[in-house]
Amino acid sequence: MADTLQEIWDKAIASLEFHRSKEDTPRCEYKVGDKFRLVGQNITTRRPSKKLDNKKLGPFLISEKISSHIYHMELPKTMQTYNVFHINLLTPFTEDKNIHRRQARPPPIVTEGGEEEYKVDHVVTWEQWKNSLY
Repeated sequence: MADTLQEIWDKAIASLEFHRSKEDTPRCEYKVGDKFRLVGQNITTRRPSKKLDNKKLGPFLISEKISSHIYHMELPKTMQTYNVFHINLLTPFTEDKNIHRRQARPPPIVTEGGEEEYKVDHVVTWEQWKNSLY
């Protein structure tokens, strides 16, 4: 009984040391001007469903390194989001080398509060359906 408990104890200590050594690995250092994609989990956009929204936004440029884990990004004004992000929310952007697979650049990201406003001269036509105007 004591031998099996000692084996279990040794396995637990070995597992603990293995995972602790994984945490101590140094992170990559990124430079100003590198292109990155931003994880969009905490950014609310005007898309109707978060499930169908883009998982990563960008690419954006790093404009300043604030600390070893925090970077200042160049974001479009339509996003209206604070532009300082932790390194865990950034993934490096790699340009696709195959010309045939390249996609057109997506339209700019617009958050809920960042939409453009227009002045309306007059309403051309309207219709009422189920107590709503269209």
